[in-house]
Amino acid sequence: MLVASTDNSELQKVFRSLSGEFELTNLGDVSHFLGMEVRRVEGAYNIRLQSYIEELLKTHGMSEAKPAKSPMDPGYLKDQSESKPLEDAAKYRSVVGSLLYLSVVARPDIANSAAILGRKFSNPTELDWTAAKRVLRYLKKTKNYTLRLGGAFDEPLSGYSDANWAGDLQSRRSTSGYAFMFGGATISWASRGQSSVTLSSMEAECVALSEACQEAIWLRLLLADFDRRQSRMSRFRSY
Repeated sequence: MLVASTDNSELQKVFRSLSGEFELTNLGDVSHFLGMEVRRVEGAYNIRLQSYIEELLKTHGMSEAKPAKSPMDPGYLKDQSESKPLEDAAKYRSVVGSLLYLSVVARPDIANSAAILGRKFSNPTELDWTAAKRVLRYLKKTKNYTLRLGGAFDEPLSGYSDANWAGDLQSRRSTSGYAFMFGGATISWASRGQSSVTLSSMEAECVALSEACQEAIWLRLLLADFDRRQSRMSRFRSY
């Protein structure tokens, strides 16, 4: 578990309290946590998952694969041709599960790709497997990417939302996306299919904006608990 505080005496108080109930070891400043490599640099935390990505590539025989410049081929979503069902669906689910973990923890750049591949969990095809391997090849090229948290404490909460209209050619459902920044860092993001079919691009944008507003309200309440109450949103833009 991680314990954080701006007051070192409070950290020691929490540790003594927990030690009275459980057998604990204090490992000092965090360096690795749940597959994440954490480094503190100039008052900010840099989170990287290089070791996790390298192990993922090794597990699926992609260590020597050719790197890709982007996580997904734009033609994948437009391809409606019949593709052969994947014989080993378990390996597809394993890869996509790992991609979802990466996208949630520290890689917002693959969030949309992981969400799209997650739609094919039950019946993946060879085409879907090729798309999943494309994301792995992209991760090989970008395994050194880090997510920087902190470093600009005077920057208030700001958010952005967007949507594509009827991006899923089978269900005709749109995709919502949002990202929120605080203190010079991206702290919350999501890309997910909408629960209903919208009849226009404006309606799709409104649904995405509604979902982003829910996240904004929750983040404001969370920051208030940390005594960083936000009197207003500095930016909230829908594209």
